[in-house]
Amino acid sequence: MDQLHTDPDSPPSGGSHDHLYTFNTSELGWEFLRRNHDYQNDFATLATPILAPEPLSSGHRLWLAPDEPSTAPRWHLWPLVDPRLSALDAPLCWLPDTSAAILPATAVQAPVAAQADLGLAKPSCLQHIVVRHDGTQCLLVQSTDLSIALHVRGDRILDAPVDLTFQLHRLFFAAKAGLWLSKLPGLLAAPQRRVWKTPRRKQLRDALIAFDGHLAGADYRDLALLIYGRAQVETEWSSANRIMKDNVIRSLRRGRTLVQGGYLRLIV
Repeated sequence: MDQLHTDPDSPPSGGSHDHLYTFNTSELGWEFLRRNHDYQNDFATLATPILAPEPLSSGHRLWLAPDEPSTAPRWHLWPLVDPRLSALDAPLCWLPDTSAAILPATAVQAPVAAQADLGLAKPSCLQHIVVRHDGTQCLLVQSTDLSIALHVRGDRILDAPVDLTFQLHRLFFAAKAGLWLSKLPGLLAAPQRRVWKTPRRKQLRDALIAFDGHLAGADYRDLALLIYGRAQVETEWSSANRIMKDNVIRSLRRGRTLVQGGYLRLIV
């Protein structure tokens, strides 16, 4: 796991958890799931865990998915990912029973490579390529704002740039699919990461710090030091209004809830 920010004399704005401000919500969901003790045990006992990725010359990472284990539906993820991997290094292929943005498509080799819908030579937010036994290519397109998984059949993007034809399997998903499709071109062209500090993201960051600190044996005041820094704690911890104390307690409670299954609410 990531190391805790442990310098209580400086504000935690430079702490190791501040990279969470660059994660999209699906990646934040993984950060909570990988801290789940039962998930860690399930991964450790897999008969055929996913192997380390093959780094491609294009800079992408190619993962070969093993057979789907019986525990995959429990976690709504396949392949099950090594919990030691942070969200940036993990190929997060959420199952369709979540609210993850998944777009099925068929690929054909583009007649003009320079005009292709998708190719490995184009700068994009495509980092992970997961290939399943049936040949489906799971292309994970991610930025700070959004995560979209393209489930692609047909010609391989590893061989040549491709044009894509998207399928809509049920009318119920038409509105969501249309929204995801409208965002896909911009997502592919946008810078991959930016710092995006919002109240919600700060809540999630504080929940992770509180959960990790509690596991490390920290009491509530120590958790406050990790979250807020010594200067702010010395000013506010003993205040009669208890705002800081209540916030720390709430952060730990939120962290426990998200680790124990609440992470699914973040996968969008």
